[in-house]
Amino acid sequence: MQRALALASADVKTWCSLGSAQASEADLLSSLSQYERAKQGYVAAMDSYRRALELSPESASAWSGLGSAQQRDADLLAMLAQHEPAQQRYRESIASIAMVLKLAPDDVRAWKSLGNAHARLSDLLAAMSQHERAQQGYGEAIASYRRALELTPEDLAGWNGIGSAEKCRADLLAALSQHKQARVCYREAIAAFSRILDLAPDSVMVRKNIGHTQLSAANLLATLSLHVEAEQGFAESLGYYRQALELAPEDAWTWCALGNAQSSKAWLAAVMSKHMQAQQAYLDAVASYRRCLMLAPDNVVALHGAGTAQKQLADLLAGLSLHSQARQGYAEAAASYRQALERAPQKVLLWGALGEAQASEAALFASLSMHIQAQQGFGDAIASFQRCLSLAPENVGSWVALAAAQTAGATLLANLSQHAPALESYEEALVSIRRALDLAPADVSAWLALGNALNSRAELQAALSEHEQALQGYDEAVVSYRRALELSPGSVAVWNNLGIAQASQAQLLTVLARHTQAQNTYDQAIESFNHALALAPKDVPAQGNIGDAQRGRGDLLVAMSQREDAQQAYGESIASLRRALELAPEDVHVWNNLGIAQECQADILRESSRHEQALLVYDEAVVSLRRALALAPDFMMAWNNLSQVQMRVAQSHTALGRADQAQAMFRIAAESAARTRALAPADVRVMGLQAKVAITHAHCAVAHSPTHERQALLDTARRLLDEGLALAPADPELAELEGKWAAEGST
Repeated sequence: MQRALALASADVKTWCSLGSAQASEADLLSSLSQYERAKQGYVAAMDSYRRALELSPESASAWSGLGSAQQRDADLLAMLAQHEPAQQRYRESIASIAMVLKLAPDDVRAWKSLGNAHARLSDLLAAMSQHERAQQGYGEAIASYRRALELTPEDLAGWNGIGSAEKCRADLLAALSQHKQARVCYREAIAAFSRILDLAPDSVMVRKNIGHTQLSAANLLATLSLHVEAEQGFAESLGYYRQALELAPEDAWTWCALGNAQSSKAWLAAVMSKHMQAQQAYLDAVASYRRCLMLAPDNVVALHGAGTAQKQLADLLAGLSLHSQARQGYAEAAASYRQALERAPQKVLLWGALGEAQASEAALFASLSMHIQAQQGFGDAIASFQRCLSLAPENVGSWVALAAAQTAGATLLANLSQHAPALESYEEALVSIRRALDLAPADVSAWLALGNALNSRAELQAALSEHEQALQGYDEAVVSYRRALELSPGSVAVWNNLGIAQASQAQLLTVLARHTQAQNTYDQAIESFNHALALAPKDVPAQGNIGDAQRGRGDLLVAMSQREDAQQAYGESIASLRRALELAPEDVHVWNNLGIAQECQADILRESSRHEQALLVYDEAVVSLRRALALAPDFMMAWNNLSQVQMRVAQSHTALGRADQAQAMFRIAAESAARTRALAPADVRVMGLQAKVAITHAHCAVAHSPTHERQALLDTARRLLDEGLALAPADPELAELEGKWAAEGST
């Protein structure tokens, strides 16, 4: 080729041929992950086309080749998260293609290329949170494709371009909580793809594209808690993928897409508390990804998908307190991600996915009081997110994920009474989030993460009796959530988190006896949860959160000595939680919280000496907590709460003079506390629970137990308190229990 150029230096066609060959070689290098050499190849191709244009400035073929090389180079830069250079290159491509159309206004291929460039630039702008410009770009892409179709109405690529751009625009609108507009665009996309089916009934590609679009539309319906419609959408998506596989059973990418749909179906089943269906669907998804990998062993997308399905299955199992299976699932997910990273070590999304799996496993370890493993896990997650940022320093999602891991790690330290390191970690999280907001001031996830970090730090400050700082922190969290809602007023997650922060603030105001403020803040929290329900009437977390806030309001009324009103508030809490259970009959957390609300209601009856009535309500609480434990036998908090309810039952039997029944129930309460301790052997709070049961038992045993039995109970309590204080010398609950122990010892 170089010899040909030497012989014919003014030959435009030869320079264009060289540019084409260089661009093709760069495509090959890119597919082999030799990205630096690929970039050099695209630059060389562009130089060749520019040399041709120096010789013939009005060569449409040279402008077309230049635009194509620029677009392919931009695609590579975008994949490597080099956003600004990629954006510039896409704009150069658009300008080059515009020159083609200036020279040849009816060039169908150029109109389609222009549509492609606008669409890909819009994808990049959406990733950079430049939402308005992205929406405008998708519109320009669709207009370009429509111009191509005016010239050739049955052009399959033109219809496919419209469908793809409409789907991408819908995805963006869905992410911005513009749900109605998103659903319209999904329908437009399906209509465009369906037009291809009319023209090419055996097209595998279009069946996959319809499947992709229906999958995205179903995911939107699922987030809106339109579960029946979402289930139908997932079924239709799966149907199209299976049709594609009937036509092309060895198509690896279709097997991968089928896995994506099965994974989404599983997620919805889990949300609906259809746990067995969810587990099976996740296993089906993993099987589909593995079928893809049999056909294409180096398919990074399939490895990524398999890891995600395994991670989500592990999340489900962890939520059901199936801890060993969950740990195995997280290990399998991490292994899948690492296999993918061996093939694509510079892929930012894979490092992020690995970090998410590590953070989730660490959260599981933390819930099991496996503190060393939890700290290591959060450290590994932070390292993975930092690796993302070393590859793409301006990746907003990586900064947000890093902040979330730092926040979770800080909360772990706070629970371990390592207060100074915890506060330092919260500050690190805030620095990460502010970096994300510097890059993308309108990023909803960053504002949500900021609210979460501020709320968690405020909870620690409240526990440290730094009350004014905590109240200010809650206020700042609320401001952050409201900023997120200005950007995305339809975000159910943000409304829920806003309500949680307001309820936490109200709880602190109750402790500080600022009763009027506390009442107003609980009202605001319930209003926030109702906003979430207005957007998603079947959202279980929102319905459950209302119940929890109503229980908090009951606690406030008790503090105000308004016991009848408190009973009503607890009754409202129980009713709300039962509504949540109608939506999700197997939600272990709602069953647990229902048991707590019933215990609170019974406590009022017991404290007013209505012991027989109290025992009936305590029985209901026991039923709820045992229901949670039937679903999740290792659910530590349910065992903890069950032990406390059983202790209350024993106290009521004591007050009624039923010494034998009281003694038996104290022993059962101690057994439940021991079961809690077995699940969390190093948890200071559990040691406190065991000590509390023993001290209360000793107190109630004064009249009917030998001195040596009481002393044995007090000795047990002393040992447990010593164990807890060795781990957390400044723990206020343990200090309070030590005072009670001393009082009992002097009786």
